[in-house]
Amino acid sequence: MKILYIRKENDVLLKSFINNYENNNTVSLLDAKNFSYHKKVNLIHVKSVHKIKNKYISYIARYVYSLIFLVTNYEKYDVIHILNLKRENYWMIPFLKKRSKKIIVSIYGRSTYLTKTKQKLFSKIYKHCDLITATSTKVYREFLKYNPHVSKENIKLVSLPIDFYSGIRYITNLSKRNDLCRLLNLDENKVNILCCSTSASYDQHDKVIEQVKKIRNKKNVQLIFLLTYGSSLEETAILVEKIKSSLSNLFSIKIFDSFLSNDDIVKVRSIVDIMINVRTSDQFAGAMIEAIRAGSYLINGDWLKYPKLEELGIKKETTTLDDLGETIEKAILNLGSFRKNDAHNNSSRINEFYNIEEIFKKWDCIYFE
Repeated sequence: MKILYIRKENDVLLKSFINNYENNNTVSLLDAKNFSYHKKVNLIHVKSVHKIKNKYISYIARYVYSLIFLVTNYEKYDVIHILNLKRENYWMIPFLKKRSKKIIVSIYGRSTYLTKTKQKLFSKIYKHCDLITATSTKVYREFLKYNPHVSKENIKLVSLPIDFYSGIRYITNLSKRNDLCRLLNLDENKVNILCCSTSASYDQHDKVIEQVKKIRNKKNVQLIFLLTYGSSLEETAILVEKIKSSLSNLFSIKIFDSFLSNDDIVKVRSIVDIMINVRTSDQFAGAMIEAIRAGSYLINGDWLKYPKLEELGIKKETTTLDDLGETIEKAILNLGSFRKNDAHNNSSRINEFYNIEEIFKKWDCIYFE
């Protein structure tokens, strides 16, 4: 089977699909955002375009790159799978339809159908899709609300896989957690608090920094910042300096700002005692799934509504930004009780729903039926 994926190449969900299907199929990737096309191990890459700073010129360049792909590439595919529609790829679908037996679009960003410009641009394209997939009941219902002309038969509720999320790889045993702390040069006797999952501005680093300063027993806490993706190297470097200048004289700090392998990510997830999630938007990020599976105590912004967590009965704390410091204090005090009564239940329930093997059984049916 020949499969073409359309998505930016560092997307964690894309990597899951490629890792699962590349061995027994011919898999290609078009990444218009980064101006690259992969086929097996070959790569066409326009490095000079990355120097473009103006976002409008960048959008035009992506559009042109996609057009070049259509004009110069005459491959036929069994499946073309687009992971989230973007302005640079939505218009390609009618043309790609002629080159593929099946066009699948997966929607997991609400801006795809809530942004007014995208509503107008994308709405007439869906009729060319063989299947549209939504990641949650909320996304499914909202998408149909804003696109009533799309038949329910053409949209399916199905989870997306996270490659390094595996039911047997996360460590929830405390003694093993302590071993991992030593491997990562962390004090096993301190409470590990993950302050963010990306370097992107939507993680609200400035506000988190100000709130963690309110923690009273600072000597018993280690702050962890996961900044491996989300912004440019220059922006990340500025953020790292801000974190160090603001907090290094108050807390033990561990900053991860370079590439982490899947195994390294599993180690980091497994040593986190408390995870802070106060990002501005309510996408159900893979980082949350991993943290819950690893037994972390989740602190969630009260403006972030995750019906699936409620449906699964996941124990967590909610907070306003102004009360975040006090909520962290509460979580530290309740950590022992949480580990005893709730961590295992949380982990089991999230694992049952997001188990990658079961998810791929569903995708096998979609791809090969």
